[in-house]
Amino acid sequence: MEWNMTTLQTDDLRHHILSQSAHAVRRIARATVSRLKCEWWRQVQFEWMDKPELQAQAAVFRERHSSYWRDLAQLLSLRATHFSQLLVPLAFELMGNHTSDQQLHGWIKDMERVKDMLRTKLTGWLQDLQFASKQVEHYEVEEDEDRPGHLILRRPLLSQRLLRYQPWNLSFDDDFSALCKERQPEASQMFSLAGDLYAIHRVYWSTAPEYIDTFYKDDFKIVDEEWQLEDRSHDTLSVGSDCVQLLVNALDHPTCPLEDLPLEAVKQREQCREQLWDDVVQRSPHTPVTSYLAYTQRVNVNLCLLAWMAVNSYGICQDVPFSMIQCVHDARCYFESPDDQSCLQSNATDAICSVSRAILLLRCTGRTRYLVSSVGSHCDRLEFGTPVQERSPPVTGLE
Repeated sequence: MEWNMTTLQTDDLRHHILSQSAHAVRRIARATVSRLKCEWWRQVQFEWMDKPELQAQAAVFRERHSSYWRDLAQLLSLRATHFSQLLVPLAFELMGNHTSDQQLHGWIKDMERVKDMLRTKLTGWLQDLQFASKQVEHYEVEEDEDRPGHLILRRPLLSQRLLRYQPWNLSFDDDFSALCKERQPEASQMFSLAGDLYAIHRVYWSTAPEYIDTFYKDDFKIVDEEWQLEDRSHDTLSVGSDCVQLLVNALDHPTCPLEDLPLEAVKQREQCREQLWDDVVQRSPHTPVTSYLAYTQRVNVNLCLLAWMAVNSYGICQDVPFSMIQCVHDARCYFESPDDQSCLQSNATDAICSVSRAILLLRCTGRTRYLVSSVGSHCDRLEFGTPVQERSPPVTGLE
C-alpha cells in the first residue's frame, strides 16, 4: 500500500488496512505458538543405540530443528512486513488526524522514513533466524563420556543462542527526537510508536531460543562452542583522516535522520565505510611517511574508539541491519583469518559496521567509556588513541 494524503484520509480504506494487518499479526502469532507446540510433540526421542543408529537419529534431529527455524524465519518475515505496514496508518490514527493538509505531505514522508528505519531493525532479526536455521547442520550429537548412556549436543558458536544478544530497544527514540523536533514536532511520537512495535516484536521472538532449548534439556547436555575474542583493544590503527573527520563531524553535529541528505554526502559515507574497512584489514599501526602530505592524510586511532565512533555516528551504520550472528561471524573472520577476508558474510561497504558492533559487544564495552570520556570535547582535534588505564580479563565465550 502506498500511503498518500488521499488514501490516509479515506477512513474506510485506512480502517480496512489496519484491520487486515492487525488480523494477520494475530494469525501469525497463533501460527507461531502452534509451531512451537508442534515441535514439542514431534521432537526426536533419542534411544541409546550403537553409533551408526545414533547418528541416523541425529540427522533426523538436525533436519527437524532446521525446519523449525526456517518456519520461524518465514513467520518473522511475514510479521515484520505487517508490522511495517501497520506503522503509517496507525500513526495517522494516533497523531496525524489533526495535521493540516499543508503539513500532511511532509508528515507522510517522515513517517515513511521512520518505517524504513524500523524495517532495517527487523531485517536484522530476520537475518539472524535465517542464519540460525543454516547453522543447525553443524550440530553434533555424541555420547557423554563422563555419563555413559547420556548424550551431548554440541552447538557451534554461530547458533541460536546469539539471538538473545539482539538489542532490546530501538536506539533512535531519545537520540533522534530532539534532533528532529524543529523539522517535525511529532518526531518523538513517531519514533516512540516505532519503538513500541519493535519492543512487542522483540519480546515475542526472544522467547524462541529459550523455548527450543527447554524441549531437549532432558535429552541432552548442551555444550556451546566457546570463543575468546583476541584482545586487540589497545591497538592503534592508521586510518584515513578524512574518514575519521567524517565520523567526528557526525558525532559532534548529528543530523535528523528524516532529512534528505545530498547524494554526494551519501556516497561519501559509503566510500568512507569501505576505506575504513580497508584500513582495519591492513592492521597497520604505522604508515611509512614519505612526504608531509602523506603524514597529514593519516591518523592513528585506537581500535575500540574507532569501533565506537563507527557504530554511534548517526547515518554511518544506521542503514546496516544489525544481525548478531553475522557480527560474530565477521569478527571471528577478522581476528582469526587476517589474510583471508573471503570468509566475510558482509560486503565491503557493511563490514566495518558489522565487526565494530561485535568488537563493542564482546570486547570493548567498558573501555570505550573511558576512551570517549578521555576524548571529551576535543574530537575536532583528532586526539585519539588515549591509553586505557586498566586491562579487564579476557572474554571467555560470550559471558
